[in-house]
Amino acid sequence: MPLIEGTDVVIGAPMRYGLGFSLGDALTSAAPRTAFGHSGAGGSLGFADPMLRVAFGYVMTRMQVGLVEDRRPRNLVRALNSSLATM
Repeated sequence: MPLIEGTDVVIGAPMRYGLGFSLGDALTSAAPRTAFGHSGAGGSLGFADPMLRVAFGYVMTRMQVGLVEDRRPRNLVRALNSSLATM
């Protein structure tokens, strides 16, 4: 359940937060809306989705600089979604 929703005044991007966690597509464009977690500096990402009964974590050795969505975790989440859809 979102507690805060709107444009983040620091990074200028739309965000949704619930009790300190980012929600759904505010994590990455590929995350399910039922997921909650937090993205980190340079492309790291961690979230859980209680509806799908899955958790995901990604850290890297080379950070991406900037505010553009990092394709590495987004593509991994898309692969996760794809593998869950075939189950």
